[in-house]
Amino acid sequence: MTEMMTEHTRDESQQIQPPIRRVVVALDASPCSRAVLRSAARIAAGLNIQLEGLFVEDVRLLDLAELPIAAEVRTPGGVRPFNRSLAERELGLVAQTVEKWAGQIARSYKAEWHFQVVRGDVAQSVMEAAGPGALLSLGRFGNPIYTRSRGMGSVARRVLGEHQKPLLLLHREIRPGQPILLITSGAVEELPLVAMAVRLSQVYTSPLIVLTENPAAEAFLAAALADQPQTVSFHRLESGNLAVQIFAHSRGRGGIVLSHRRDAELAESECALLLL
Repeated sequence: MTEMMTEHTRDESQQIQPPIRRVVVALDASPCSRAVLRSAARIAAGLNIQLEGLFVEDVRLLDLAELPIAAEVRTPGGVRPFNRSLAERELGLVAQTVEKWAGQIARSYKAEWHFQVVRGDVAQSVMEAAGPGALLSLGRFGNPIYTRSRGMGSVARRVLGEHQKPLLLLHREIRPGQPILLITSGAVEELPLVAMAVRLSQVYTSPLIVLTENPAAEAFLAAALADQPQTVSFHRLESGNLAVQIFAHSRGRGGIVLSHRRDAELAESECALLLL
């Protein structure tokens, strides 16, 4: 049976730290990647932890380049032969470009910075890079030409389904003042999630909005968070579409939703999604 938050766990809630020691950001050449990195850099700097950029040379692209019919179409420039050697060289150039602008962003936030290039399946590679103590951060839409109606990118969808470790999904930069929304059932196991929500509300100087189905947890958290410098409000989580409720409680201002639920409805929210 899941233990619920009580008055006896108040001291523990005040002492516990978010289980994050570094932030790993999956990067590509898309504008979405820059927004993801700016948000990850702010979080890493605010939590005083290392920021790691990761560029994956997609092995599927290299395999396609070995096909006899492979060719590159340029406008202008027409069609030219495309082979593995050329693909490797162009991926290397992209990686260098990404490393340059990513380093500039990381330094602007004064985040401790590391960058690496690996080769493999993109989704598998980013999950492997995010080992113990890492928050994996990536864009919800991998291709900049995707529109909102086309849904989540294939890499983000696979990672959401398979990566049972801390994960941050977003598609636009998180701005200071945007709300931090915490979804909690009141289980003691969720105390690290509460601690992370508090830290993020401080990093972003943002209001903290707590959504829970459990009246006992609401009372406990109200007491435990009474001394927080940021505004804290509490709301009852109803049955029904989570994304609609999040939009209503955030008043359409975006922000970050923190939850243990790996729920498809949460992934459809306009807010960033942080899962522990």
